[in-house]
Amino acid sequence: MMKMILLNGLKTTAISWRPDAAIKRGEEFGWTNIFKAAKEGTPDKWNIGSVGAKSFGVGVHALADAMVHQGVKMKDHSINKDLALGKDGKEAYTKANGMEESALLVVEILNGNFSHFADAVTLHLSGMTDDQRQQVVDALKKGNFGLK
Repeated sequence: MMKMILLNGLKTTAISWRPDAAIKRGEEFGWTNIFKAAKEGTPDKWNIGSVGAKSFGVGVHALADAMVHQGVKMKDHSINKDLALGKDGKEAYTKANGMEESALLVVEILNGNFSHFADAVTLHLSGMTDDQRQQVVDALKKGNFGLK
């Protein structure tokens, strides 16, 4: 029996996993928490320390880490990428911002709030399950949004 500890979309050195598997697990964990947060309403309704606020924070952190660290082992973890330092850190930070914005928009979409949508929005949904993706599509259709 294999044992695996997943930390923020990173794989541990306990066993050898491919980076793409670590990324997928981090994204799945992140989106599960984002959807849990959405069930608690939108951020403007959450209290400090509420299930919605905690789940959203954990979910966004996992999504960002999965994207920024790309499934590296803990020993290869980059503090620059955590703190947006140096060229690689700034590039990673910029990349993660799109995922974080998408997470917030998904929470709003699932709650029928489309007030933060521009004319054209790109949602980054990588790592969602088919069911989660379908929930987003159904919510967008209810809001009369076309999909490309």
